[in-house]
Amino acid sequence: MEILSSADENPVGILRPDSRKKFFLTCDHASSSIPPALCDLGLSKNELQRHIGWDIGALGVAQEISKRLDATLVWQNYSRLVVDCNRVLKHPGLIPQQVEATSILGNINITEEERRQRISEFYNPYHLKIKRLLDTRTEEGLETIFISIHSFTPVYLGHQRPWDLGVLYSDDVVYSHSVLDRLSRETNLRIGDNEPYQIDEKDCTIPLHALKRGLRNTLFEIKQDLITSTAHQISWGKKLSQILVETA
Repeated sequence: MEILSSADENPVGILRPDSRKKFFLTCDHASSSIPPALCDLGLSKNELQRHIGWDIGALGVAQEISKRLDATLVWQNYSRLVVDCNRVLKHPGLIPQQVEATSILGNINITEEERRQRISEFYNPYHLKIKRLLDTRTEEGLETIFISIHSFTPVYLGHQRPWDLGVLYSDDVVYSHSVLDRLSRETNLRIGDNEPYQIDEKDCTIPLHALKRGLRNTLFEIKQDLITSTAHQISWGKKLSQILVETA
C-alpha cells in the first residue's frame, strides 16, 4: 500500500537544479514532517519537533548558501524517522526503532513490505534525484564540490558537546582540511575536526555520491541552538558561503 497520496508533498525538495556553479548542496535531514498515513509514527508533535526527528535549522542554512552561491540544493522533505536518507540500506538505523530514550512506536515490528515501501517512496527518489543531477553535471564537464549540511544537538545522551561547528570527512581529507585551516581564523568559533561524528560505513550520501565520483566534499554540522531563528540561519549561511568561496 502506498504511503504518499497525491495531496502529500513531494519527498524531494530542490532549488536551482540547472545551476552550473561548482557547489552542490544536500540536506538529508531537512524536515520533521511525517506523512498522514503514518500517523506521526505514534509520537507527539513535541517529540517530532525535537532533534530526534530532523536537523533543526539545517535547511534554512542550506537554502541561504544556495542563494548566495547560486548552487543546486537537494533535500528530503520528510523526517529521518520515516527513513534516514543518510544511512546505508543494511544499517539498523535506516528506520530507527529508538532514538536516545524515545521509542519510535510506528517503526517497531514493521513488515518487510512496509520497509520496502518506505525505501521506494522516500529514500530512492532522493538519491536518484541527486544521482541524475550529478550525472548531468559530469556529462557537461562541470566541476563539482559536494557539500552536505547537517546540525547537531548540543546535548546527546546527557553529554554536553562543546563545538559550534563540525567539519566531517572520510577519504577526502585534503579539501576538508583546507576548510578547517580557514576556520581556524574564526577565533570566536569552537571547531570540531571530525566531531561530533565521522563519516563512516553507516553513512550513505557523501560515500555514494561524492566519494565514488572522486568529488571534493565536506559535511558541515552546526550546533542547533545557534541556528534556531531565521536570522541566525541566514547569518550562518553567509558565513559558510564565504568560507566555501575562499577554499574552492
